[in-house]
Amino acid sequence: MAYNKQTLAQSGAFATETTGSTLGAGVWQSGRPPVVDSTGYVYVFTGNGYTSGYNGVNNFSESVLKLNPASGLSLVDWFTPQNWSAMDADDLDLASSGPLLIPNTSPSLLAGGGKTGVLYVLNTTSLGHYSATDAGVVQEQSISSSSLRGGPVYWQRSASNGGPLLFDWGTSDWVKAYAFNGTTFSATPISQASGTQIYPGGILALSANGQQAGTGVLWATVATSGNVYNDATDPGVLYAYNATDLTAPIWSSVMNSAHDNYGSFAKFVPPTVANGKVYVATFSGQVAVYGLLASGSAPVSVNLSAAADVLGIETVGTAVGDGGLDSQGYAYAANLIGTSISWSGATFTLGTAGTIDAVSNKTLSLPAGNYSTMQILATGVDGNQAAQTFVVTYTDGTTQSFIQSLSDWGHPQGYAGESTASTMAYRVAPAGTQNTGNWHLYGYSFALNNAETVQSITLPANRSVVILAIDLTP
Repeated sequence: MAYNKQTLAQSGAFATETTGSTLGAGVWQSGRPPVVDSTGYVYVFTGNGYTSGYNGVNNFSESVLKLNPASGLSLVDWFTPQNWSAMDADDLDLASSGPLLIPNTSPSLLAGGGKTGVLYVLNTTSLGHYSATDAGVVQEQSISSSSLRGGPVYWQRSASNGGPLLFDWGTSDWVKAYAFNGTTFSATPISQASGTQIYPGGILALSANGQQAGTGVLWATVATSGNVYNDATDPGVLYAYNATDLTAPIWSSVMNSAHDNYGSFAKFVPPTVANGKVYVATFSGQVAVYGLLASGSAPVSVNLSAAADVLGIETVGTAVGDGGLDSQGYAYAANLIGTSISWSGATFTLGTAGTIDAVSNKTLSLPAGNYSTMQILATGVDGNQAAQTFVVTYTDGTTQSFIQSLSDWGHPQGYAGESTASTMAYRVAPAGTQNTGNWHLYGYSFALNNAETVQSITLPANRSVVILAIDLTP
């Protein structure tokens, strides 16, 4: 459907299938938008037909469509692969990805593919309709043994700067780059990683300083485990690759997982690059923002003493007072946990043993400033504490919420966004004796809006979430 951009009145519509008892040929493209050329024509890919399939009159399953918004979104031209019927029968949607208009080509070319892993290059002035031999295709090449979802993306460069490159990452494949000669892509990748990847492969974006050599970065979000086809809680990673050498990532969000892990993977959502930052939408209830940290910026410690209400650390041989860390009289052992802990590039100063040195269920004042990251040492007690809400308030009244699950101090769960900062072989029991076992303190990082000045943080309204230290990084 098309809408007037000023009035939002509908200005056109095109039905991809109009006959049959069950209509299909959906335009879904794994979330990729339609593309629009310089003359205003719109291009989309369609998926499976269910009862009738392609006929070139009423039904256009497994097709590339060229539509004209100026005449009610009428059909101008199309391409349908010769094997459309087999694609329909085997659920091999062409629309598992979407089209890419290749810049600076004459005639103007379009590239893309779907679940068959075949990349098509088409002439947009004559897409070719249906042919038993795909006679109108400029190039037809298998680039993956699995389906295409998160690409292609393209880096336009002159020959003197290395030439154009196209990137794609199949669902059970690895990222690859293909050179472009102005008409067709290279038969084999000029660079690729190795190994395999789980569904849906890499969801891609590219950033560069124009055509300048050495500035191209290919960004990709991937799922690392689980079944993201059905789940919204599986972990993900953001990778950065040198766009001209894909053999290994130059950075990833798990290289320093405690600081950079973004949580649960959101499928079909590419990274967004703007103003020197990379934005990643997640299924963890947050948008993770990545950028270069200011050099030499030392973390700032948050003073917990004014709000402290928990005795978290005690010396062996001394009875634990005030209910201890967990309200049952147990506490961390002072000689094991120490007076400071280094974690994720910061050194945290802990409270004094035998004093009210930790905090829960409070709103804490924060030292005024503009910070990129908040790092917290904390734990759950009396069981795992899932999906706890931390709220940062800025001086202009805006707020930022973070949802984080915390493991019980005796039972690490490896929650997304959680890492172990310290493990101790015993804790102090109510009477001051040693209680053997593995007892843990965990680290968490939250990405702040460094364009705003922080004012306070409101901790979860839960006595079983205990904070021992907080640092802020500019």
